[in-house]
Amino acid sequence: MATEFSVARSKVENAAGVLFETDPLVRSVGIGAARDGFGYIAVRNTSAPVPLSGRSAGEIPHEIEGIPVQFVNSFDDPILPPAMPISTMPPISPARFRCCLHAAER
Repeated sequence: MATEFSVARSKVENAAGVLFETDPLVRSVGIGAARDGFGYIAVRNTSAPVPLSGRSAGEIPHEIEGIPVQFVNSFDDPILPPAMPISTMPPISPARFRCCLHAAER
């Protein structure tokens, strides 16, 4: 079953909370193309220092409330782009994030 963008957007803050809590390497959570609809994309900083005892606070989900989660590994924290007025934003392709929450914003 395809997940509509509006459904994923309405639940992204809850999903981000779950992912930030269960995987300390997750630095940002966004919405992007998945299967035949939308899903969450979690970016992990695999170079981040994390105590071995804190590697995971539980089983890392690959689906939250029926919405798929994909993981992307990075070697650095995501960089926030400078703020741009909506009118100057470039068009967004389906493969890119539609919205994103960063660990620093939580």
